[in-house]
Amino acid sequence: MKRFLVPVVLASALGLNHAHAEPLQFVDTQAQFDPADVNYSASLVTMLQEMDRVGIRRMLIVPPPFPPGTARAYDAEDIVRAIGERTDRFSFLAGGGSLNVTLLDTSPDRVTDKVKADFRARAEAILAQGALGLGEVTAEHLSLPLMKQGGLNHSHSTTTADHPLLLLLADIAAEKGVPIDIHFDIFPRTIPTPERLRSGNPAELAKNQAAFERLLRHNPKARFTWAHLGSDPAQQRTPELMRDLLERHPNLYAAFRIANGGPHPSTVLDAQGMLKPAWRKLIEDFSDRFTVHSDMFYVPGGPPRRGPRQSHEMAGKLLVQLPPDLARKLAYENAQRLYRLPE
Repeated sequence: MKRFLVPVVLASALGLNHAHAEPLQFVDTQAQFDPADVNYSASLVTMLQEMDRVGIRRMLIVPPPFPPGTARAYDAEDIVRAIGERTDRFSFLAGGGSLNVTLLDTSPDRVTDKVKADFRARAEAILAQGALGLGEVTAEHLSLPLMKQGGLNHSHSTTTADHPLLLLLADIAAEKGVPIDIHFDIFPRTIPTPERLRSGNPAELAKNQAAFERLLRHNPKARFTWAHLGSDPAQQRTPELMRDLLERHPNLYAAFRIANGGPHPSTVLDAQGMLKPAWRKLIEDFSDRFTVHSDMFYVPGGPPRRGPRQSHEMAGKLLVQLPPDLARKLAYENAQRLYRLPE
């Protein structure tokens, strides 16, 4: 099996004068089945082909945060059947097709003891099937044209980030020693919706950072992996905002998903593919808090229908520009520790 990318070639393409002596192995900490095609076992074959193409040693299958009413939502049971005997290459988290639906479908003021009991029972059932964590869940998910294809049809999803069921999920995760994978489009202040995001979203995007921080503080033993760092559609997750949150919340982790480069501070790479100094310093200062993932949606026998199709290659452009010790942490060491993966 090939290892992840070819650092010497990447370094040459980027105009760098150094490269890692050994190619890196890579753990993709979030990939999905595309619900448009329910033949998940066949999708797993496509995943294996992509893993061998770029040298991914292990992939974590994580269902997206399905909104209520999704016809083809899948969850732990479907993933377990699809993986079968391939636990040598695949692990999974779950809850996006069940816990997240309940979360979004339940008003915070209607959370009864029975709702809590049922929610806890479902979370524990997911973990009993071998899930390494809970997710993907969300309290703010913008509607994007890319997410309206196939079986997902993701509309704008929102609730308060300190929803009683999210607080309960934090307690469960802390008790069981597993992380929570969360999609959260953050807004430190209320802003007019950018024109490029107006389709399917409200005219204003309401501030939500304070509620998110209340969730993080609720149970310091609950670890949260904040998905999709480096590809924020609203361009709010700058290195300055991330530094502020990482400093104040030791239980917050983040996963890089790099779709492209550009001049805005929220993008990790510039237009030429070079790692920006502010992001480099952030990685250096919080090197134990980052992983990488693709967020790609796989179907049988073909390329992913949704998601940043070049994200594996873009992750390579990030990793090859880091010193070997930092690159190893982001590529696989942090994931091994956070998810308790085998060596």
